Formats: sequence, structure tokens, C-alpha cells
Amino acid sequence: MGKSKNYNNADLIESEYIAMKDLESVVGEPIPLVQTINWEIFGFVASDNHVTRLGLYNRGLNALPDTICSLSSLKGLWLGDNNLNTLPEQIGDLKSLKILNLSGNNLKVFPDSILSLISLEQVWLGGIKISSLPNIAKKWLKQLRNNGCTIYK
Repeated sequence: MGKSKNYNNADLIESEYIAMKDLESVVGEPIPLVQTINWEIFGFVASDNHVTRLGLYNRGLNALPDTICSLSSLKGLWLGDNNLNTLPEQIGDLKSLKILNLSGNNLKVFPDSILSLISLEQVWLGGIKISSLPNIAKKWLKQLRNNGCTIYK
């Protein structure tokens, strides 16, 4: 493994350190290392030099930096109650992602690469209006939470 760098008391591989610094710039403050992540937690969990869970709840985010897609061991991503209009095209690179919370955002479409999220089991889409949902629901999901989500086909 390459050289690690310390981000908020967590040693991370360099590409993930860069991703966290980019996210910090977008969020406007350092992202704290926490023990656990759930719906409303702001922070990240790290293990073995990798970010494994990331909570960016209600941070006023309009977009995510592409470098977030370098978090190769990310299993859970909570992005609820932001202002996201799009997701990075490379979101499909997050092959370890099991949980994705997008509730309360302004998403209308998903990038095609979302179909590459082979580990994805749970997606929360509450309160968003999307024009189409790729066949992720049929393909892999164990749980799709879409309370208040309108899907226009």
C-alpha cells in the first residue's frame, strides 16, 4: 500500500485523503472522524486506511467533487437533505457501496454508471422527483425506500 496521510485523526491512503480534503472544501469545514454514521450524522468512519462510511447530512451541498468516487472501500454514503442536482458520473466506481441515502435532494436523473454499483443493497430516495430510475431496483436492491419520491417515466 502507498503512503498514508492523516485526515482528522485517521490515516488514509493518499487518494482518499485528497477526496476528504476536496469534500472539506465543498462542505466548508473539516469532516470529523466519528464512531458510527446514520441518518443525521456529519462525519466519517475509517478502517484500514480507508473511509468506509460518510455522512454529509444537511450540509447545503449542490454538487460533490469527482474525487469522492475514489473512496474505494466506502460502504455507506448518507447525503440526505442537501441540494444535490446531480451525482458524479463516476459514482459507479464505488463498488463497495451498500447503502446510499439521497433523500431530500433535487436529483432528477442518475448517471448510467450507477448500474455499476454491484454491492448496492439499500437506496433512500424520499422526497425527490426523478424523471427515471435505472434498473437498479430490479437488479440488485434488497430495499428501496422511496417515501414521497415521485418517479416520472
